Amino acid sequence: AYLELNRIYMEQGRYFDAKRVLDKAMEHLSDDSRIVFAWEEMQVARSRQLLDAAEEQLKKDKTQASRDNRDRCAIDLANVRIHVC
Repeated sequence: AYLELNRIYMEQGRYFDAKRVLDKAMEHLSDDSRIVFAWEEMQVARSRQLLDAAEEQLKKDKTQASRDNRDRCAIDLANVRIHVC
């Protein structure tokens, strides 16, 4: 059930909802490699979504705060990729 709901949320780009579902799954099934893999994939997708949003915001308003946010999101994505690989 967790994986199916996660799949639906991921297809819809609802990464925060997918995270909520998979965090719950990890509480109960952290030894299931399918759950762990899905959780890792969701983390990368969620970080990518945050970076995309930050880049769009930077295009709209080229403020230092927007640049800083974009940079933080890029670093977060890199760290997530390192962690899951």
